[in-house]
Amino acid sequence: MGVPRARTASREDLAPQALRVLLDALERAGEPAMVVDSHQRVILWNQAAEKLLGWSKKEVVGKPCYRVVAGHEPSGHLVCCPSCPEFAMARAGEPIPPRDVCYRSRDGQYVWVNTSTLVVRLGPTDRDQVLVHLFRDVTRQHRVEELVDLLAEREGLAPSAPALGQPLTRREQEILGLLAQGLNTGVIARTLMLSRATVRNHVQNLLRKLGAHTRAEAVAKAIQRGLLPRQPPKAG
Repeated sequence: MGVPRARTASREDLAPQALRVLLDALERAGEPAMVVDSHQRVILWNQAAEKLLGWSKKEVVGKPCYRVVAGHEPSGHLVCCPSCPEFAMARAGEPIPPRDVCYRSRDGQYVWVNTSTLVVRLGPTDRDQVLVHLFRDVTRQHRVEELVDLLAEREGLAPSAPALGQPLTRREQEILGLLAQGLNTGVIARTLMLSRATVRNHVQNLLRKLGAHTRAEAVAKAIQRGLLPRQPPKAG
């Protein structure tokens, strides 16, 4: 009589176990974390998230994430909504860059957080993936920036338009790199989760700062000034 073969666990068998391990690890994480399933329902809200935003696990788990945190970007563009741009990017296999988002707390206040998003696939279909949001409080940083802008405006130091040669902001550098890859406004907006209007505003600022009339000219001048590599990567 032969020795029975050990049963090899299938991917379908391992998926629930892997999800439990992931949720257990995030539950004990010191950084605020929220995990959302493919229906945009919160399936994990850890103690660090509860401490930061005030919502208890019972109040959050099972509800649509956009009804809880109601996140929007510094531009005012709503990013937490039924047609979530992050899920669209995840389904398309596009990387989701970190970003600053304003989340709503339980007491009605808004807290600025820097959010990193991980896409975890537990099976072959879109229904088998979850999004892990890890975020940290950056409210103080935003308040300081707002105060500096207010004081500059009061003293007449805030320019009405970016001056030629003025250093590029981090966001402008990101957009410049995407322009160098040949991406258009719509793709850049989806990649950075910005509105098209916000991307166009950043591009106009780039053109003024670089003294360029077109996007192609802006990229060329950026390469000449060492702001971009000589052979910028093409979008693949």
